[in-house]
Amino acid sequence: MNENSRERSEIFIQPFIIALSLSGIFFALLYKYYYQTTTAHAHMLFAVGLAWLYIPIKKIFSNYNLYANWLVICLLYGLTYTSYLMGSLNSPSVWWLIFVPILSAFLLGLIETFIWSLISLSAAALLTLSHLNAFDWLEYTNELGTDNPTLANSLSLFSILICAVSLILYLRAIIDRLEEQRKGLLEESYIHSSTQSLGELASSIAHEINNPLAIIQGHANFLELKLSKISITDKEKEELISHLQRITVSTSNASATVKSLGYLTRGINSEKPEIFKAHEVIEVVKDLNSKKFLLKNIEIATNEDNSLHNHQVYASKGQIIQVMVNLLNNSFDAVKNDLSSWVKIDYSLARNEDYLLIKVIDSGLSAALLNSESIFKPLYTTKEIGNGQGLGLSLAKAIMLKNNGDIYLDRSAYNTTFVIKIPYVK
Repeated sequence: MNENSRERSEIFIQPFIIALSLSGIFFALLYKYYYQTTTAHAHMLFAVGLAWLYIPIKKIFSNYNLYANWLVICLLYGLTYTSYLMGSLNSPSVWWLIFVPILSAFLLGLIETFIWSLISLSAAALLTLSHLNAFDWLEYTNELGTDNPTLANSLSLFSILICAVSLILYLRAIIDRLEEQRKGLLEESYIHSSTQSLGELASSIAHEINNPLAIIQGHANFLELKLSKISITDKEKEELISHLQRITVSTSNASATVKSLGYLTRGINSEKPEIFKAHEVIEVVKDLNSKKFLLKNIEIATNEDNSLHNHQVYASKGQIIQVMVNLLNNSFDAVKNDLSSWVKIDYSLARNEDYLLIKVIDSGLSAALLNSESIFKPLYTTKEIGNGQGLGLSLAKAIMLKNNGDIYLDRSAYNTTFVIKIPYVK
């Protein structure tokens, strides 16, 4: 079951718990004081109490499938055992067994619902055998004190309802699958269109800048060569050479930036994964962003452990650069107006050494990111109106999943920390 399906299914839990509690208490009192049952009402109340344990189970384990299956178990126990004590097929509770697969259809996936449907049919079969006294170990018990067999009607209605539930499940599975395909196609379409446009723009800029840079550097080298042959004072010669060297250094720096932009362009236009050193990508990203950060006196610190520089990963190089540039832009926007702001890029191996973890950390507080579970959803943004479209992190998430990796917010960190998980090449 995908995340959207689970969010929708969570909506049904509270109404189900309330309905189960009210109906369970009502019928327990009815059985106790009207039918004078001895134990059936107690088991029904016990099932209601067990169902409410889903709250501590949810808090302790944070596993949706665990507490969703727990609720189905409680419902099955309350209906099956109460039906057995009250005359099996004579009990009105046996009709309610249909709610077991219905509940699982709302809360769980297709496979789990199918399993619970089989379990419900098995429970109905056991109640039938008990009603017929088919086995000595399954004695017929009837606390109601009446004998009104409803075997044929019960099984017929139960079978019809099971078929209806199966049809609902099938339609639900188709709808979920189509929704996932639609979402995937939209993400891929947006990634392709945005990266293609960015790649074309970057290629055009790089071409237009490289040509004049090469001309400027060539003339500077020519003038420096000519100065050595001109008869002027040594002081004047040193000053002129110093100015020419500054021109050379500046053009070299600009060429390095254009080269970094070229890495991004080639990586975006070519979606094929490759093996590369993570340290190289980090240096490219730093070079692309260093000037903007320096204008705000923000330093981009990196991991100083040289033993990690040769670590290699397998992914699309340009797309990883795009994700990291997006994270650095977000960090810059978050801390650019703060005092003593800083940004750090750290990386290390995961415990199982299957992934390399690149962390982009800034001086902001992670607690400031409210609704942190929604930040990777399309069109969700924490920026002011006009400063963000809410597509950056959702696009980054889609890119990382496409590269068999992931990106997530480290909620245990004090400062804002985004972690990029990339497949590691051992």
